[in-house]
Amino acid sequence: MRSFLSKSIRQIGRNAVLAALVALPPLACTDLTEVPNDALTPDNAFKSDAELIAGIASVYARLRNPMWGYYNLSEITTDEIVVPTRGSDWFDNGRWLEIYRQTWTANSGSALDDMNGAWNDAFSGVARANLMLEILDKSTSTTNDQAKAELRVLRAYFYYQLMDFFGGVPLVTGTALEANARETLERWHRMVAAGDLSQVASLCAPEAVFRSPVAHTPYRGAELVAAFLQQAVQTSSDFRYHRTFTDGESSVVLEFGAKVGDKEIKGIDMIRFDEAGRIVDFEVMVRPASGLQALGAEMARRMAPILAAKP
Repeated sequence: MRSFLSKSIRQIGRNAVLAALVALPPLACTDLTEVPNDALTPDNAFKSDAELIAGIASVYARLRNPMWGYYNLSEITTDEIVVPTRGSDWFDNGRWLEIYRQTWTANSGSALDDMNGAWNDAFSGVARANLMLEILDKSTSTTNDQAKAELRVLRAYFYYQLMDFFGGVPLVTGTALEANARETLERWHRMVAAGDLSQVASLCAPEAVFRSPVAHTPYRGAELVAAFLQQAVQTSSDFRYHRTFTDGESSVVLEFGAKVGDKEIKGIDMIRFDEAGRIVDFEVMVRPASGLQALGAEMARRMAPILAAKP
């Protein structure tokens, strides 16, 4: 009897639920589109002095951030401040100890928080300063010159922090997202390490020039520069870069060593970049003479059909 009643109750419950669902009106998707009554856009923002001051204040606000990552790394590493650790209190997986002992690794707590934080905090200040400077360039505010001077000083201070910690950092003075010479150079190194220069033309400006160590006349055009570089990598073995010399952001000299057949060669790649970070001039010098002759002969054999096919 109990089993029969339990089954009956369950059946009644299911029927009631189905009846309720049938009785409900059909459901439809709700249109959630919202039309804002107001919007802040580059066309209508920062028109008054008060709005400009509010925007500049956002750059000053970034001065609060160094109170954490930047000062942690600056002062704990130099015994200027001490973080007392009592058991698990302020231990934080050894984070403060590794800063003090300078034993951090790429994925340790201090690297992921303090070092990444110091980098992001300073560059966010740079980015905000650049944005407001571009806005002021279009503004007719009476305080324009003073505001620009303040923003440039703030940007210089953020760059001081970055260079203090990280050395040569990219110098960004605008808001456009563009490739730079350092990024191009990193891509070049990755291509050489992988032995795959199939995309090297993308690193070159259309008017790029290749200057061969065995030819007086330079070769012009991104495709031709790419062809020479591709064949040079295939011609040599045990290719490796040893040292790098830079001249600001626009030029770099890479010292390399390699073998061509049984000949050892040493040389340099002198690379110049344009403002967009593209290669505009690639010059190669090689020694000794015996290695240069072997390289020249092999490159001539490989490049002959490529040059013959050019109009």
